[in-house]
Amino acid sequence: GSEMCIRDRENKIQEDKNMIYRIKVEGKEYNENYTFETPKEGDILDELRAIVEDMKEGNIDKLEVEREA
Repeated sequence: GSEMCIRDRENKIQEDKNMIYRIKVEGKEYNENYTFETPKEGDILDELRAIVEDMKEGNIDKLEVEREA
């Protein structure tokens, strides 16, 4: 019932907390090491989706994602 909705909403708030991810991409188009801060720079899932699209196109071969402590 409604209890589940509240719990889901709490989890969502947790995800939107300030987070910094260290992203490393390697390939023929890109060799980059950068940080991505959420929510300031946007949604990490949108960033990863864009990287995967580049992988499909052959521009990126390797992706590493780490959470900054």
